[in-house]
Amino acid sequence: MIKKLFSNTQKRKRLRTKIDIVYSLVAFLIIGGFAFFYSTKLFFADTVDILNTEIGKEFAINNLSKFTVNEWVYDEETSKMQVTLITSNLTDHLSDLEFVAVSKSNLKKSLPTKVVYSTHDVYMIMIEDVPKNFGQVALRLVKQEINLEKMLSIDTINSSESDEQTEIKDSILVSIYADQRVIETGTVKQQKVKEYAFKITNELITETENSRELLMKDIQKNTLFISRIKEEIEVLKKELIYQTTAEQDVTNNKIFSLENEIESFEKKNSDILVDVDSFDAKIERLIQRKRDLQF
Repeated sequence: MIKKLFSNTQKRKRLRTKIDIVYSLVAFLIIGGFAFFYSTKLFFADTVDILNTEIGKEFAINNLSKFTVNEWVYDEETSKMQVTLITSNLTDHLSDLEFVAVSKSNLKKSLPTKVVYSTHDVYMIMIEDVPKNFGQVALRLVKQEINLEKMLSIDTINSSESDEQTEIKDSILVSIYADQRVIETGTVKQQKVKEYAFKITNELITETENSRELLMKDIQKNTLFISRIKEEIEVLKKELIYQTTAEQDVTNNKIFSLENEIESFEKKNSDILVDVDSFDAKIERLIQRKRDLQF
């Protein structure tokens, strides 16, 4: 009897020992998991989201002001960036557009930035001294408004040429971005103004022609819809002679609804043709600009 009690006691001790070992192992794994999770931040940098303004997409600042990044190229050898912007109603006759660039690698220091070519609402900007590991570059579009009161004051008129004749109030309209992981790389050369003008004009012609082509495809689609609706109307009209008065009323209402659809599509085509004419006129002006640049 005593041996049996002793044996049971030994078994319980061994069981408790095994349970303790299991609990200790589970606790060790949990603690080790948390330790690894938090320590990885010491070895692996936090993932940074890609911040890159989409090329070729039109962005609206408000109901009137819009802009499109037509091109953003980074030249690794010369540490330069070339940005082409197409804008609409960002400035007026009492304001101008300036540009300020900064890289994520050094937010406290602005990068040298200059407008190498501009005409109407098109700007080509050169960003220089871009760090090799810039991460992301922000280009800020700044609207500078002229203070007319100071511009017309006697003191200003009599001031020396070295003095500023206008007081500029900076206002950031929008910031656009280029991310090192996705930016287009290429050769950025210091060109003559005429070469920049030719380049941008050709790009605008191509872009306008593409936009015109999309509109013409919309007209073709609408014309196809009109043709199919007319065929459906003809079928319905032929069915009228075989229908009761009540059925004819339903059919006539459907025919009337379809005819309204035709008018709607014809109105859309008419509106689109106005835009097509506008694009045609723009293309002609751009072609004329190329002719003028040859002299």
